[in-house]
Amino acid sequence: LHPAARRLSPLAPQAAGGLSFCRQDELHAALTELERRVAAEARVAGSGAPSERQAAYELAEEVDKELGEMRETLTDAVEALNGARAAEAAEPPDAELARTVRVLDV
Repeated sequence: LHPAARRLSPLAPQAAGGLSFCRQDELHAALTELERRVAAEARVAGSGAPSERQAAYELAEEVDKELGEMRETLTDAVEALNGARAAEAAEPPDAELARTVRVLDV
């Protein structure tokens, strides 16, 4: 075994170089394919048609705007209800009865 290893030992750098070359070819092929895909995506993005990501972003912006408007409307309604409740609480307990009597007296 030792004599065979000694005989093949000088060939090891050549074999490693061949493996490295094979790996470089695979890497080059993978990178070429990625570059092709990126170029195709850039053409689609540059064509004026909104990408799926851009459309989702615009939809999210619109939903956020509508939610902000709803929040303001809801805040105004809560403040109005709280104001009405505070006004009722400030009236004497028999104020509603007095109002009813005044209406009936007319």
